[in-house]
Amino acid sequence: MNKYPDVFTEYTPPNFNTNKTIYNKSLYRSFHTPIKNNNQRHILKEIYKSFLRGKEHELYIKYQQNHANNYTLSSNIIIPYYDQYNDTIRDMILLCDPLDCERIAKTHLKKSTHLKSIMSDSIISTDCNKHWQKQRKQFTMTFNPIVSLNKIVPISQNRARNCAKLLYELHKKNINININDFFLNETQAQLQLALFGTNDKFQEQTNKKIRDAFNTDAEPGYIRDTVFKFIDNINDNKFNGPLSKLLKNYEKTTDTELYGNIIVMLFAGHDTTGHTLTWLIFELCKNMKYQKILQKEVNDFWKKNGEKEINIHDFSKLKFMNLCISEILRLYPAVANGTYRQFEFDDYIHGKKNKKILVPKGTYVQIPNIFRHRNPKLWKNPLKFNPFREFTSNEIWTGNKFNGNNPESFRYSPFMYNSRSCIGKHFAQIEMRLMLLYLLREYTFILLPKQKTENIEFNRGTMGPKNGLFINIIHNKCKL
Repeated sequence: MNKYPDVFTEYTPPNFNTNKTIYNKSLYRSFHTPIKNNNQRHILKEIYKSFLRGKEHELYIKYQQNHANNYTLSSNIIIPYYDQYNDTIRDMILLCDPLDCERIAKTHLKKSTHLKSIMSDSIISTDCNKHWQKQRKQFTMTFNPIVSLNKIVPISQNRARNCAKLLYELHKKNINININDFFLNETQAQLQLALFGTNDKFQEQTNKKIRDAFNTDAEPGYIRDTVFKFIDNINDNKFNGPLSKLLKNYEKTTDTELYGNIIVMLFAGHDTTGHTLTWLIFELCKNMKYQKILQKEVNDFWKKNGEKEINIHDFSKLKFMNLCISEILRLYPAVANGTYRQFEFDDYIHGKKNKKILVPKGTYVQIPNIFRHRNPKLWKNPLKFNPFREFTSNEIWTGNKFNGNNPESFRYSPFMYNSRSCIGKHFAQIEMRLMLLYLLREYTFILLPKQKTENIEFNRGTMGPKNGLFINIIHNKCKL
């Protein structure tokens, strides 16, 4: 395995013929499972095919229904898992019981090796808790919304102001706008300009190439070469954003973590936010009454605020926008597959017939978001977009005054749970609101007739619409 992996452009399929296996067959009697008669490799291939199609979450729903007779998506299920980092087939528990999910995520902080073959030993992929804690402590101040991020809001606001103009330029060229591609471009631009502190020329030269490479459409090694270009520019002080300053000066434990962290930021720092904005436009197009309510709130905001610079506390005025974003994060969690952990000590979770089962230390677990977010026992009409849904105060990002909390509850964790919640969650929340403020002031969004509205979820790492999302815009000064 390359010390500096680039699995996006140098992908190696999983080795399901490996001789290395770790099975705990005693657990098969205690948890519902599709495993029977030593068919682990067959199940692995079934899961892998679903992964390639972006439908892994749908297969897991079938496992819930067919093997646990559970239509509430609440059963913990044991499945086979290929650990690519260690070239080993082993068992993994798909943790879906809501109370188990929150407790295990908060008490077993040790990651599995799921992301190490992709992002080395970065802040989100290292399986050493001490290494993670050291990185997290140093990253926290850079991503503090009051101390650091509030200072770069003007940069994000300027790009958001320009993005409304860029969207109109696209409209003039072609009324069939792929709004997903547009948002991915803009969130990559925001990331580079505001957080890394790149210049416009560098951002424009690399934006699409980086996004294509993450979609495996690039020359082998492109991501690796690009990461080293970032490192060179950071070390030469050519990039002066808060993230670049941190990455240059923070105390590194290994010679690979910087490489891994830049991959994390370049991918997760734009892809998740771009998809979330796309899903929101999708639902606003399907529910025009909500789009009109949100546009009114946006217009009222601009009447009171004028064209002065926005600060982080101003977002507390956007009550309905806050609800819309919270609801879209519930219905379409960008990281639908959630997080991957391993038990740090023997612990109990719910098995068949709701019995408490002792699971040994070292067991791998996956804690998906999507099943709790769409659980009919936890949410009324969970597949319906309803921004007037009753969220609890700890499920909302900001209230009467910005509080900077991580939105989380036993049923809701779009950025996962503290203390391993997403480090970039506040930057994502800021740039989403800024872009929506400018775009919804100028335009009404409508779906093109050719755009499919059913079965378009594509879940591979992050969840976006398959083949993009095509819309048209109408300038709000024009009449329908």
